[in-house]
Amino acid sequence: MNFNTDAHDSHPSAENDPELKAFIYQHLVDLQPYLAAESQIAVLVPQTVLVDDDDEDEESLSLVATLGEYRLEAEGHGDDLYDAFLDAKKKMMVQLEDWYLNSIDTSERDNDIQAVIEGRYLVH
Repeated sequence: MNFNTDAHDSHPSAENDPELKAFIYQHLVDLQPYLAAESQIAVLVPQTVLVDDDDEDEESLSLVATLGEYRLEAEGHGDDLYDAFLDAKKKMMVQLEDWYLNSIDTSERDNDIQAVIEGRYLVH
């Protein structure tokens, strides 16, 4: 699996924030069970956008997963980039779970369930 944090016209503080990058890398590991080794995840952080309603800045962030010929995107929003990432990750998890359940044959899924029951996989 290859993690990529590229962005065009990206948020200036996101590019140079090692704590944000570490936070993102730690949380991207949760997506790993749904991805093949050749899959890629890109984290795109655009410039801050102004919310029309109350003149407060809202951060946005997108996750893009490339799964062979498939591409999934999830956009998150929040008060800061950490919240925006968690929102995008939650949305991506739903998409990946759906993709995974639709792409595997039932015998593989049944084997995975049996492995969890027998304690061969850790669930966190």
